Amino acid sequence: DGSTWCDAFDHLQDALSAARAPGSGVTAIHVAQGLYKPDQGVDVVPGDREATFELIDAVPLYGGYAGCGGADPDLRDPALFETILSGDLLDNDGPDFANYDENSRHVVSALTAGAEVTISGFTITAGDASGPPLGSGSRGGGLYLYYGVAWIADCVLHMNQGPSGGAMYIGGLSDANVASSVFHNNRTTGYGGRGG
Repeated sequence: DGSTWCDAFDHLQDALSAARAPGSGVTAIHVAQGLYKPDQGVDVVPGDREATFELIDAVPLYGGYAGCGGADPDLRDPALFETILSGDLLDNDGPDFANYDENSRHVVSALTAGAEVTISGFTITAGDASGPPLGSGSRGGGLYLYYGVAWIADCVLHMNQGPSGGAMYIGGLSDANVASSVFHNNRTTGYGGRGG
């Protein structure tokens, strides 16, 4: 139920859903090392390319914790305790973006008008915004920002692709503040835009 490290939610989507519940009182979400996919959790359909980790206004998302079983579960080191958000829904990605056609369109997103969102300490990978539908679906394979202000720190975005902004797309009424993060081996496959 997320009350302690050893009672943590199995899936990040379930933690996000609990934090959105009225009166939840959640002020931040801490995520232990491991692999998390947007199509896993109670309220999502396995294999759904449209599933995304949607950031929540004023509820920072922090990865890189040792978690249950660690000598100090609260120890945080994103490099040592890698916390991966992956769009490789079928576990079949190959070299040079092979088998990406069924991957998540946007691994992480910020879609709430007026929101101020934070994501820190994650590796974001295997997003594929290519293919229909056009518009928002073709932008920002790793991180799609359309509304609000996003604070991104200590993240690694790699092996994401899309026609506009393979790693990240900033559009609509949004802004991004990026610190101490790495972008590498991402691919933009088509038209330009406020992305990279």
